[in-house]
Formats: sequence, structure tokens, C-alpha cells
Amino acid sequence: MLKFWKYSATGNDFVVFDDRAGDVPELDWQGICDREKGIGADGILLLRNSIKADFKMTYLNADGGEVEMCGNGGRAISHFAKTQLGISPKNNSEDIYDFETLEGVYNSSVEGDFVRLNMTEFDEWKKFDISPYYPAEKSIYMKTGVPHCVYLVHSVDEVDLMAHAAPIRYNEVFERGTNVNFIEKLGDHHIKMRTYERGVEGETLACGTGATAVALACNEFFGFQNEVKIEAPGGELVIQFEGSDGNFSQIFLCGKVEKITNGSIDQKEYRRP
Repeated sequence: MLKFWKYSATGNDFVVFDDRAGDVPELDWQGICDREKGIGADGILLLRNSIKADFKMTYLNADGGEVEMCGNGGRAISHFAKTQLGISPKNNSEDIYDFETLEGVYNSSVEGDFVRLNMTEFDEWKKFDISPYYPAEKSIYMKTGVPHCVYLVHSVDEVDLMAHAAPIRYNEVFERGTNVNFIEKLGDHHIKMRTYERGVEGETLACGTGATAVALACNEFFGFQNEVKIEAPGGELVIQFEGSDGNFSQIFLCGKVEKITNGSIDQKEYRRP
């Protein structure tokens, strides 16, 4: 039997495994994430040992494929590391975790159920002109750990997400595909968003890297600075940042995290087909 935990970070849910001993086998991750036949989740988080950080986060999308980074996954695994495993930061007196990902080393802080994650990877600002792919009021592309397209529309609820986002996600201009976000301005520094996530191949209740991209897009679209409140279907996220016009520093993804449940699975049931 293999122990697991299930976490939610603003509606983005994950099945989490402690793999510090390196004994978690390669399983049918897609089957585990299946909401009808498995545990059900947007992705898998494996907490592993790291030489250069407090721990390593390996993230697998619901389709079983490993990707560079997941913002809400980073927040969830930080909460897991502190509250379930009792891991203490090695080299930081301010109780800040450093954790390794495929995209680089990130740091986070956990205060109760509130987790603040420093989004250290940002590039490819406006690398592609994505305006031909959807008739939005404004649009922009960037990479906030993973690639994101952001489209400003009058009403996100009126967008047929599956019909319009999927062709963009698979557009051949994006080497490994892209995530697609539609946003609506609710007020000053206040945005509503919906996200189609690659790997999940559908809408998720929240997306941390997407919310980060949305906040930075709103600096370009509306001149928003310092902090943007993001309303996702799963709840509220807050992005804090410094800078403008693609020159951003100190970008933080902030929001609540909760443990939903924990249990054990029979490894034999999830052997790779």
C-alpha cells in the first residue's frame, strides 16, 4: 500500500506523495487523476530530496506528463512539507522554503493555510503575437514558469472555453503547447479569469502560473501595479509584483491551501498499462 495526501490550492487539486525515500514507483498517474475511476485531481505532486534546496517538487499533469512548474502545486507542496512532513528550511532563518523544480529553484512561506510563493521564472514577454487566434479586446503571451496566452474579453462566462481555447493550446507555433486564459475586468486591480490548462486538457478551478500571467498582463492592459486580486472559479488569488512593461521583479503568488484528505492506494491497481 502507498500513502497519499490530497490537497487543494484555491480549487486546483493535487494527489501528493512523499518520495524522499525514492520508493514511489512509476504508476498510472493518469488513472490516479481520473475523477471517475481514480482519486481525482488536476495533477500529481512528488516531494523528493534535493541537494541544492530543502526539497524537490516533481509535477505531473493529469495526463501523466511531467511539466516545468505549477504555481498552485508549489503552494500545495510547501504546505504539505511543513504541516504533514515537518520539514524545516535548511539555510533560511526567516522560515522560507527553497524548493527545486524543472524550471529552477523557487521559494515559499507558509503561515497557517496561507502560502506565498515567489515566482522566480519569468520570460518570453510578448514573444508571440497571439491576437490572430482569438478576437479579444487585448491579448498577450508570456511564460511564468510555463507558457500562457491571456485574452481580455467583455465576459469570461460567455466564452466557449473548450471550443476556442483548445485550438490555441495546440497551435504549432507553441513548441510544447500553451495554457490559455480569458479575463474580464471587474474593477480597479480586480480581475475575473478562466483557464484552459494543457495537460489537464480542460478548464481548471484555478491556475497559479496563469493568475501570475494575468496580473502581469493587466499591468500592460490597464497599468495595474503592485497587487492584483484574481477571481478564479475555485476562489481568490492575489499577485504581488514590482516593475512594469515586461521588467518585473519580486513576483509573488498568494492564496489559501487546504488538505482535503489522505489515505492509501494499492499499487497493483495503478500499475502502468
